[in-house]
Amino acid sequence: SIYKKPVLFFNSGFDCNCCVIETFCDEKTLVISDKLNHASIHDGILHSKATLLRYKHLDLSHLKILLKKNKDKFENIFVISETIYSMDGDCVHLEELINLKKEFNFLLVIDEAHSFGVYSYGMAHNKNLIEYIDFLTIPLGKGGGSTGSYLICNQLYKDYIINKGRKFIYTTALPPINIAWNLFILEKMELFKDKRQYLIELQELAHSLVKKYNMNTLSTTHIISIIIGDNERLDKITNYLKEKKYFVYGVKEPTVPKGTSRIRIGLSPSLSKDNIIDFFQELNYALNTFF
Repeated sequence: SIYKKPVLFFNSGFDCNCCVIETFCDEKTLVISDKLNHASIHDGILHSKATLLRYKHLDLSHLKILLKKNKDKFENIFVISETIYSMDGDCVHLEELINLKKEFNFLLVIDEAHSFGVYSYGMAHNKNLIEYIDFLTIPLGKGGGSTGSYLICNQLYKDYIINKGRKFIYTTALPPINIAWNLFILEKMELFKDKRQYLIELQELAHSLVKKYNMNTLSTTHIISIIIGDNERLDKITNYLKEKKYFVYGVKEPTVPKGTSRIRIGLSPSLSKDNIIDFFQELNYALNTFF
């Protein structure tokens, strides 16, 4: 196995996240979740009847405060984080999070929906940290170009889900063609090395242009959210960009907090560097024209 641990396959990342939490967590469990975690994670917590606390987005010092306050109050503590967050394009400090796990001995759930493929087999794999992660979910609908999700965990947890996980038991398996495609991608992952390297170059170019034009972003990855402000201004800018043949949709309130409506750019190795340069020139023009 590439991941050197047992793997279970789910029909979707949503079901995978939800099933892990609702199967292993109950009213004697505390779940501490990053404030911006996926809806699937939140739904799993609601179904589990666990106590929920949220820490400020990517703020591991806040997480540590919550752990100190609650370490002796529950039978189990689960901490849940994604690696790359799709709405802001920012990234967890995975090594620091695992250092906290070693200190407080909680169960760790990590979602790699937006890092699988872009970071080869995932960020945890690249950093040799899989052994420290109790439940590693790898949804395949983004960089995997597919559907379904891997769950990487130990054999005891895998067996327990097979026997107790409602979203695993009471659903129809994906068609064999999907499974074959997922296996094909896994086996060929190293062949995409040049594309991954080129994507890094595009990412560096895009971030240099964001800085040059003084655009507002929290991103440090290949997902770049440019904060525009209000919905009306966002509509003017996206309509202008569509007229210029850029396929851009805005992310509006209330999906994101008031005043943070944004354009979200997902870089792809199918783009050229000229595409990136031209797009940011047009976006800069729009940002300085539409108020």
